[in-house]
Amino acid sequence: MSGFDLVSCGAVPMGNWRGNTHIFSENGHKMSLDHKTTTSGAASGDFEAVSQQLAALREDMSRLAETVTGIAGRRRDHLVSDIAEGFDEAKNYAASTGKSAEHQLEVSVAAHPLLAVGLAAGAGLLVGAMSRR
Repeated sequence: MSGFDLVSCGAVPMGNWRGNTHIFSENGHKMSLDHKTTTSGAASGDFEAVSQQLAALREDMSRLAETVTGIAGRRRDHLVSDIAEGFDEAKNYAASTGKSAEHQLEVSVAAHPLLAVGLAAGAGLLVGAMSRR
């Protein structure tokens, strides 16, 4: 019977199961069955209903895909702007930290000039010794 359950749909079989069989649904519609296929007005109505539901499902899935795409686009835009702001903040922090470190070095050299000259000479000797090898 190709997946058609007579008990669950409320149909009552009448006649011989070897040849053509007639069943009656709860609302009194006479449906004719044979052992190979199921053909009836109710079955075609069910097919049309399922087809309409599938079409509605396709439409809903299409709208859902559009909505998700829109949400993802907006989130992407927010993410890009957040990243750009983060880079700007990091650049400003590095610039201010670099200026602060430069200022501290100038103050330290001004306060201890002989120590600064000694450190520079030691660094020069170290670089010279490493470059000979």
